[in-house]
Amino acid sequence: MRHLYFIGLILLAAATGVTSCKKKKDDTLVKSETAHNISYGTDSRNVMDIYLPENRSVDSTKVMVLIHGGGWTSGNKSDMGGYITRLQSELPNYAVVNINYRLCSSDPYTNGFPAQELDVKLAVDFIKSMTPQWKVSNNITLIGMSAGAHLSLLQAYKHNEDGSVKAVAAFFPPTQLAEGYDDLPLSKALIELVTGGTPSEVPEVYYESSPVNYTGTAIPTILFHGTNDMVVPHEQSLWLRDSLVSNGKIVEMVTYPGQGHGFVNAKYEDAIQKIGAFFRTHNP
Repeated sequence: MRHLYFIGLILLAAATGVTSCKKKKDDTLVKSETAHNISYGTDSRNVMDIYLPENRSVDSTKVMVLIHGGGWTSGNKSDMGGYITRLQSELPNYAVVNINYRLCSSDPYTNGFPAQELDVKLAVDFIKSMTPQWKVSNNITLIGMSAGAHLSLLQAYKHNEDGSVKAVAAFFPPTQLAEGYDDLPLSKALIELVTGGTPSEVPEVYYESSPVNYTGTAIPTILFHGTNDMVVPHEQSLWLRDSLVSNGKIVEMVTYPGQGHGFVNAKYEDAIQKIGAFFRTHNP
């Protein structure tokens, strides 16, 4: 009996050791991780940076995708880098993914619409394919600025068949390219370049690239716009808000009097707090 007792102790110790090793291995998987320029497609611009929080899991950790602006012809994911730490603080249970996408060029002419839209879709599909490896869920929110806000809205409204994108935050977005064409003196040349013509020349491109035309399948949306925006007039967000309301969708409109295309730091701080509250409410 004593011999059997010692055998039992040895087996128990061995089992405990295995459990301890397994726990140690699991612990290494839930440390915070950062990786830059991960490829999600074949183009050199198809890269993303990822910021994975500690203690994450496929059940509870959500994903926030950041999309930079630049008139579809310039800009870089580094433009969004200054907001990452603050967003992580506001929404600590989120992983952050900051993406690049193809840019339209005039010489030679490449990457007109819908190249940028398709890249965002490709990036989101890649993120969903990586959720087991990254130990995050496929519960996604989007944050974009200017052209990036436009692309965020298109992804959220047009390409969300599986419902994985739960909410979107858009800073001063172009939303109705044809109707607002004559009211965008500082953006008209960029819009003509990326669409390949004027509204009368390529009406289908203008229609398919305008988020306001897809509000019937919209998700909860929060909009930020300044009243003195000379690049993308404030009316662009008002048109989208009114269309969302008429379709019975959830929308919050935040207007900053006197602000232009881009805000002072205090307004961005206020906006991040409002995004946190909005995402916690509509993506609990």
